[in-house]
Amino acid sequence: MRIKSVCITLIIGLFPVLSFATGGNGVGNGGDIVSLQFIQLARQGVICLEKFQVINPLSDQHTIYLKKIKFAIGAVPIETKERLQLDDGREVDAINYPEVMKIEVSRSRWHFLQSENLKTQIMLVFHEYLGVSGIDDHNYQESISLLENITPDFVKLQENESFHFTPVLSINNLGNNHFRISTLSSRLDVAFFECSINQGPFRRCQEVEEVFSSLKDRIFVMSRFVTVDGRKSNVAMGMSMQLDSMTFKPIHVVPNTDHN
Repeated sequence: MRIKSVCITLIIGLFPVLSFATGGNGVGNGGDIVSLQFIQLARQGVICLEKFQVINPLSDQHTIYLKKIKFAIGAVPIETKERLQLDDGREVDAINYPEVMKIEVSRSRWHFLQSENLKTQIMLVFHEYLGVSGIDDHNYQESISLLENITPDFVKLQENESFHFTPVLSINNLGNNHFRISTLSSRLDVAFFECSINQGPFRRCQEVEEVFSSLKDRIFVMSRFVTVDGRKSNVAMGMSMQLDSMTFKPIHVVPNTDHN
């Protein structure tokens, strides 16, 4: 369903029209990078709201929404197709299926969504999880109101905590010198992430991506994020050396003192 309400643009900020929907399409294929990124975004939003609750408890309705989203993240499969269309031929970014508890995401339009700011991305992902949970969010009214809990004062508070200025780095060894790298931050002012592989130069990277390492069965990764106002975060470092190894938090954190 396309965004039609003018108030959505005024509240969230200017962004291009994105098409999400509830409907019926064929079964897609899951387990790829796009589905992982979709889930990561939802988890980021949940982390932010849970941290905010410590300062200012959510309303009863928003608490219910948050519980439903958390349940759906673990229970609802995210499947992807190259393109998604409604019965009337309109191409959309995602479709949720409450009757079978499934969400489909368009791979061809995913990069378009990733060009948006983080809060908008989380809002759109929450929209799908609310829809698949049976909550009417056809005009994004519920997903918007939920994320309005993340106030500028809360974001400013995060800036004063060093922990929130360091990404969480996860490394999964897939075998044959291939690794899945995941970087995560609960901040809402993240513009993009940067990664360095085996002490190479930092480059812009996705929140979840697969990379090849020239070192046999091991990889050394450094990751950081850049905020919307151009500040570079502390650097998280991690190494994976065993086939089934996984690092869920930085092995080492290097404070950024020059912000260059």
